[in-house]
Amino acid sequence: MPFVENDGVRIQYLEEGSGAPLVFLHGFSIPLTMFEELGYIDAFKADYRVIVIESRGHGDSGKPAGVESYRIEARVSDVLAVMDHLGIERTILMGSSLGAQTALAIANIAPERVTAMVICSMHPYSLANDEMRQGILVALRQGMEAFVTATERRNGVPTPIARREYLLRQDSAALSDLFEAALKIGDLSEKLKGFHVPTLVCSGSEDVTIHDLARKAAELMPMAQFVSMEGLGHAGPFVRTDLAIPMLREFFDAHR
Repeated sequence: MPFVENDGVRIQYLEEGSGAPLVFLHGFSIPLTMFEELGYIDAFKADYRVIVIESRGHGDSGKPAGVESYRIEARVSDVLAVMDHLGIERTILMGSSLGAQTALAIANIAPERVTAMVICSMHPYSLANDEMRQGILVALRQGMEAFVTATERRNGVPTPIARREYLLRQDSAALSDLFEAALKIGDLSEKLKGFHVPTLVCSGSEDVTIHDLARKAAELMPMAQFVSMEGLGHAGPFVRTDLAIPMLREFFDAHR
C-alpha cells in the first residue's frame, strides 16, 4: 500500500474510487483493511474517492517511541499530510472511536479542511478519568496477549481468530504509548461551538461511557445531528454495516 512520510514517520493509506474525497479514520487496534472487509469501500468507491488512513502505531505505519510521539497534534498532522500528498484541500471526514478523536481535533485545528464530518463512538471531552480505559492501558503495558485476554474478559466472548492474530502481531509498546497519549488529551469541545460544518454524531445506546457525552457534544455544534443506535455498544456503529452504511450514504450524499 502507498504511504507518506510525515516528519520522519511512515503513514500508510489505502485509496480507491473517484469523485468527492471521503477520508476514513479507524478505531484503536483496528486494521485499515477492516473498512474493506466490512464493505465500506465497495459501498462508496463508485461515487467517492475513498481514502483510509492508518494511524501511527498500527500495522505498517510508523511506530515512533514515546507517548509524546502520539500527541494529538501529530495525529492531526498525519491526516493532513496524506491529504496534502493526494492534493485534497477539503474532505468529508469520518472517524470511529480513536479516529473520531482525531477528527474532533481536526475540527479544532484545521476546520477549513472539512466539508462534513461523522463522529462515531467518541466524544470531545477528556478521557483521563475513564476507569475502563485506564484498565485497558494497564493491560496494554503488559503486552498484546494481556490486552487480548482483558478484552475477552470485558466483552465476555472469545476474540475471533483473525482479529486475535492481527492483535498479537502488533507492537504493544507503540499501541500503549498511543493509548496513553489519547487518555491525556484535554477537552476538545470549546471550539466546536464555532464549527459550522454539517456533522453527524452517532453512538451506541449501550456505550455507557460515551453515549450521553456524545449527545452533549452534538448539542454544542451548530450544524450537528445526533443518532443514538439502540442496543449497540462501542463497536456497534462501525461493525453493524447494515445500519451504518445506509445512514452514512444519506449523510454523505447530502453534503458532498
